[in-house]
Amino acid sequence: MKNVLEKIIIVLIVACPVLAALFFTTIT
Repeated sequence: MKNVLEKIIIVLIVACPVLAALFFTTIT
């Protein structure tokens, strides 16, 4: 279970800036 949790955390850390960048580019 710990590996799954670490994967989820890594995915969130990677995805958050990407989603923020996409969101920012769609607004501007």
